[in-house]
Amino acid sequence: MASARKQKRSRAWSYATGERGRNRIRVYEWGSKGIYLDFFELAPEAPGGRRRVRMALGHADREQAKAKADEVALAFRRGELRSSASLTLAMLFDMYAREVTPSKCAAQQAHDRRCFEMFLRFFGSNRKACTLSRIEWDRFVGARRAGAIAPKGPRHRQRVRDRTVQQNLRLLLATLNWATLAGDGSGQPFLERNPLKGLPVPKEESPKRPVVTEEQYQKLREAARAISPRLECLLSLAHETGHRAASIRQLRWSDLDLERKSVVWRGENDKIRFEHTTPL
Repeated sequence: MASARKQKRSRAWSYATGERGRNRIRVYEWGSKGIYLDFFELAPEAPGGRRRVRMALGHADREQAKAKADEVALAFRRGELRSSASLTLAMLFDMYAREVTPSKCAAQQAHDRRCFEMFLRFFGSNRKACTLSRIEWDRFVGARRAGAIAPKGPRHRQRVRDRTVQQNLRLLLATLNWATLAGDGSGQPFLERNPLKGLPVPKEESPKRPVVTEEQYQKLREAARAISPRLECLLSLAHETGHRAASIRQLRWSDLDLERKSVVWRGENDKIRFEHTTPL
């Protein structure tokens, strides 16, 4: 059995280029998974000061894989490749804020900026992204719950529930995941892997969902009407359609079809990006 496996591995296609210990790059076929790129990068925190990196090329073209190996080896030789070990949180958050955050709605953009500033105060702006671990994760959860760390501003300095902690950590995970997919322009991602992937995110076991009676709703409408007709309209739409105030506020006249008596809820303004139509 062992000899059969060895013989099978020996038949697998591979190609190597560069000098050992300097810019050695290897590409090889890994069964149905396609062709992989394999090399060692400098990593001061790793044993021996080097760390092995293995990346899927996403295709099975041998000639294209050989060209990629030659390209990466040359970039290593010229010192053009940047080790993922050098990526700090300040660098990562700055790139994400420039590349991804602008595609979000205004409220989410503000949330990103508040959280990034808070993360940098807690973890340190010069902290290497690849060195985050379960220890820092648990410390943040405890500090955030207790209100010891919070976004800037007096209204944020208080104890928070797990739902808020969950939102903060999901942004951190999304940013690290993005870094494993976004290339730095020289053939490798910003991060080899997400160091916090798989860690448990706090959850609300029984979130509170207040429900008002019909009598209470009518009193709310009377109070809203006294303040502004628009506020009463917003309250009525929320009651009749079940949509959030944030989605209702961003409705346009073009979203309304008065002949068909329907309203289109655009995905860009929906919490789960779901575009749909409801009757008026």
